[in-house]
Amino acid sequence: MLIHVAFQALLLNILIVSFTTIATRFPLIHRPDNYSFEARMKHDAMRVASLTRLLAANEAGDDHFSTDLQHLSDYFAEVGVGTPPQNQTLVIDTGSDMLWVQCQPCDPVPCYEQFDPVFDPTKSTSFADVGCDDLNCYKVKESNRGCDTSRCTYKYMYGDGTDISGTMAIENITIGNTIVPNIIIGCTHTAQGLLIENQADGILGLGSGALSVMSQSGGLIGGMFSYCLGDSTTGGWLEFGRTNVSRDNIQWASLIHSIQNPSFYYIDLVGLSVGGEVLDIPGDTFQMNQETGEGGVILDTGTVVTRLVENAYVALRDKFKEKMVNYAIVDGGVSIFDTCYNLNLNTTQVPTVSFNFLTHGFNPASITLEDRNVLCEVDFTTSTYCLAFAPSPKSFSIIGNMQQQGIQITIDAVGEYVGFRSGPC
Repeated sequence: MLIHVAFQALLLNILIVSFTTIATRFPLIHRPDNYSFEARMKHDAMRVASLTRLLAANEAGDDHFSTDLQHLSDYFAEVGVGTPPQNQTLVIDTGSDMLWVQCQPCDPVPCYEQFDPVFDPTKSTSFADVGCDDLNCYKVKESNRGCDTSRCTYKYMYGDGTDISGTMAIENITIGNTIVPNIIIGCTHTAQGLLIENQADGILGLGSGALSVMSQSGGLIGGMFSYCLGDSTTGGWLEFGRTNVSRDNIQWASLIHSIQNPSFYYIDLVGLSVGGEVLDIPGDTFQMNQETGEGGVILDTGTVVTRLVENAYVALRDKFKEKMVNYAIVDGGVSIFDTCYNLNLNTTQVPTVSFNFLTHGFNPASITLEDRNVLCEVDFTTSTYCLAFAPSPKSFSIIGNMQQQGIQITIDAVGEYVGFRSGPC
């Protein structure tokens, strides 16, 4: 027992020491769209459906892209691309890898309207095309890769019907005050579909695949990033690099690497609690099959509402309803929610919901959600709130951004840990 405790302390000290290097933090921008809540949830369901197809086909590799840029909680980061930096406002997405921006010239259709001026490669002294025979070109999956006048090209279709295509390039990016050189990016010259209504300049993929900024930057940012997603009034922040953390107020859970789906961050969720009671669900409910890649729990900023495998969702919902027995169930008018109430949150004691994690080398972690992470308001005119969870269509689960809001999350891809710390963003 003493040896185990000493090992825990040693491992934690190694992590703490390694976190003292310089980090770059910058604000996130939260720009909800003008769609109805029901429409946003439909877009969220489209993303989950696309993830389901990708995972089922083992296609979520180094070149995986997200499904949809139009949903309830788009979080944007301002990144400088090129030399001198041209400001680009990008959707952050832990479920995809590559950083891509819309580029001049747009052909054959005009550039869509976006937040910032469209990136112009001719105005950057550090821009360089990736050749068709370049090893970097082969990081794009063969079915999406092409060649045009010796330049490496890509083409993707999102689940919402958006098509993008362009050329691969090597470019410097500026994150906060830090210049990250020689990053492989996508230079999108054609974009058609629903994406254009979002006006995002592109995507900042934060996944763990070979094309992500995290994987490409190596020791410069130490294989670590942190983020805190704000609510509708605050954007939150994103930080690259190793930062100072306290052993007293952060909890660590294990990351699990998937050979079949390397872009995603799988976490070792082992149980759920409602109102302080641990739910009676099988111990292997959230486990991932390493041979097939099936199952597991993904931490994803692009999905809004957490999806739980069917038996776990039913257990959570039924226990929550049991704790809320004095309140009548109402129709929330949103198709993915089946447990809704008319409530005054100021006078209602909402049952707590906790995620219980396994952490190799540390004490098990348990994160208790705030009321705003448990219930979401679907109609402010009637004060209608719904349990902000839904059943997963398949054997995997997703912890979405609604449940991540207000929690400082640290992804240590090198140490294979994810840290959670409750607190304002």
